[in-house]
Amino acid sequence: MKIYNIGCSHTSGTYLSLPNPNDQYSKVLALLCNGTSTMAASPGDSNEKIYRQSIYDLTNSDYNIAIFQWTDPGRFETAEDKYWRQHRPFSPFQYDKQSKKLDTYYKSIYKDIPKWQEKLNAQIIGINTYCESLSIRPIHMCWRPMHPSTMTRMIVDEYEWLIDPYQGLWKFLLGHGFKEAEDGHFMADAHVTIAFWLKTYIDTYEQPILSKNIVLPERREYIYNA
Repeated sequence: MKIYNIGCSHTSGTYLSLPNPNDQYSKVLALLCNGTSTMAASPGDSNEKIYRQSIYDLTNSDYNIAIFQWTDPGRFETAEDKYWRQHRPFSPFQYDKQSKKLDTYYKSIYKDIPKWQEKLNAQIIGINTYCESLSIRPIHMCWRPMHPSTMTRMIVDEYEWLIDPYQGLWKFLLGHGFKEAEDGHFMADAHVTIAFWLKTYIDTYEQPILSKNIVLPERREYIYNA
């Protein structure tokens, strides 16, 4: 089994929270599944980067499963001369000489949570559909709780989610007693537990029929929605 993993620092880990990269949930899951794992997550990445990078990485690939950890929907990226610049609003270091002009842009485009969520919804729909066209099984997790809307309800009902997306992984882990490191990232015990949750989910539920977005009602009872 070949597994593709992408997200932000909450997937890749940090030096403080996860000094041993072998403790990443992606690598633990690969061991549990007797497979291989690709780590495509980078600290500070936006959902735009996650979406764009996934399209590039999954094209002409032979992955069996793709696991998406969607991050704070307020993050975004802009095209610079030779690279894509990632922006994390509300982080003081973002507002240097090069990015001050983006303050107005940010306020006009992402001025409230519902708009952030609808853009993320479109990205999730796009990548889920693309994975299905490649016969890759997509499994989603969101770091923050998803904002309810008609489109959100469709995504929640029809796609595969490890954790109830209206709760979000961050809140769920805190509620189950896991502690954060000084930099706000969960440590090895949380990563190992997520890997076991994913293994149980993969073994418990068969992949839904591709390209029809059919999910049986019992699948919507999240196995870790305590």
